[in-house]
Amino acid sequence: MRVASPAYLHSAVLAAEFRFLDMTFMGHKGEGCAEENQDRVLHRRIFSNEGELHLMAVADGVSRCPRGGDVAQYIVEHLANDPLLDSSRLPLAILVRKYLRELHEGFYQEFAGRDEMLESASTLSVAILENGVAHCFWVGDSPIFLAQENHHRFVTSQISTPDLCGRLLIDCFGASAPFQTKYSKVQMAPGDVLMVATDGAIRSLEDISSMLNAYGPTQDLLDFIQRQAPKSDYFDDASLVLAQRLT
Repeated sequence: MRVASPAYLHSAVLAAEFRFLDMTFMGHKGEGCAEENQDRVLHRRIFSNEGELHLMAVADGVSRCPRGGDVAQYIVEHLANDPLLDSSRLPLAILVRKYLRELHEGFYQEFAGRDEMLESASTLSVAILENGVAHCFWVGDSPIFLAQENHHRFVTSQISTPDLCGRLLIDCFGASAPFQTKYSKVQMAPGDVLMVATDGAIRSLEDISSMLNAYGPTQDLLDFIQRQAPKSDYFDDASLVLAQRLT
């Protein structure tokens, strides 16, 4: 599901401008997995006294549990609608981590006694763009990438570190996992691209660098990803939201 938010008036504060693209599509995951897209993707504009913020998020419901897609839905619906800022003027990173911790606690309270929800889980990766700074938060293995222009080519690095031991997911939202959110802050220069994705959309740094240099941060890139996935007999749900800084 893609959740869109209403447009807001531009702030009088001089701010970086961005261009956004997103996609999500259902995979073919094989026996034992739900026949549904368990990914959720979000781009939300948030207006504050300091200007306009942009929130980008993906949640990837864990396939081999009863209600992974519903857990992802729960997270993204709250991110799309809850007030994330308050009047305390605390640093943005502290406010967001506090909000995510309270959201996690509220999930267990709301679904107390509903084992099919409490035993299910989702990854979560979030980026909040504050002018030219990207505040990145994650738990699980949905990657966050930064692609920087260098002599008209993109050089890509991964901001997030996956919560994996081998192929085993060791942290996430739900399923009695620790839910220890990680945080990193990066500066984006004009032309740079930030991508928040599920692991079904992008497999490696080499893949995303190659695709970006072939297609750029355009709809053609998203179309290519969707054409490539069905070439395998089995493939995961795939979701991606990207932002390119324009100024």
